[in-house]
Amino acid sequence: LEFRRVLFRSQPPALYFHLVSVADSLHRAKNFKEAAATYNAAFDAFKGRGFVNDRYKAGGTYARIGNVDSAFYNLFRIAEKGGWSEYEFLISDSDLFILHRDPRWNTLVNRVRKNKAEVESHLNKPLADELESIFDDDQKYRLLVDSATKISSKNSPQLDSLNSIIRAHDARNLAKVSELLDKFGWLGADDVGRKGNQALYLVILHSDPATRKKYLPMMREANERGKAAASELALLEDRVLLDDGKSQKYGSQVKFDPEKGTYELYPIEDESNVNERRQDMGLAPLEDYLRQWGIQYQPKKR
Repeated sequence: LEFRRVLFRSQPPALYFHLVSVADSLHRAKNFKEAAATYNAAFDAFKGRGFVNDRYKAGGTYARIGNVDSAFYNLFRIAEKGGWSEYEFLISDSDLFILHRDPRWNTLVNRVRKNKAEVESHLNKPLADELESIFDDDQKYRLLVDSATKISSKNSPQLDSLNSIIRAHDARNLAKVSELLDKFGWLGADDVGRKGNQALYLVILHSDPATRKKYLPMMREANERGKAAASELALLEDRVLLDDGKSQKYGSQVKFDPEKGTYELYPIEDESNVNERRQDMGLAPLEDYLRQWGIQYQPKKR
């Protein structure tokens, strides 16, 4: 998913997104030293600022190379300035185990635990719990599909079975989410937590064309009120445009060609300006995003 939490209001330059994408690739290749330096270059390109999850990845990368001071710098920054509250994720992340014996670790853990308690004190806990369960259910079998795809063909019986299970769970989750949306409107992270908020988006994104079109205006309005992420709205906008037989705006949607065994990009309207639109929605340049699909993309010239 294309999503980043932000610590600031101004938009980062395209160079920031490019460098983060390069750093992510270096991290996946286990070139942690170069990855850490590239994350840092991305923050420098944005005058010392950065998205929360990018700062977190930088912290973990610095920990992997034993630079505990830089690891703590990045982690404390998102805890203290970004209100980062993923306590369970923090204490279970194996990349950070080297930090556990440092005296600063308990201070960091306590700050993140405090952030978590503060966030949860304002949540509608029953709704948050229900939506978090829906999020887990939505993702569980899709992750299994991702794993199975690496060892099976696209049309294997195993994948057919998993896809049938996904369709059944999607129908059940859609019934629950539609009822909540019709009753409460689009619930923001301040209402049901980030995970609960994202569950709304995922279930609608994975629904049928008529349902996506029905709730798109609600998500647009929620985005204007800070209740829905612009990057997620962009993906839903693209999906609805394709549902209507139109070209997408942000280039988020790709398709698999079984004959070639490769992914291809759906058509984009006004393609020469797509990266400007993506930047406005907090998305990385298209050429960086498409690398994860094995697509080598050259931006169209104006």
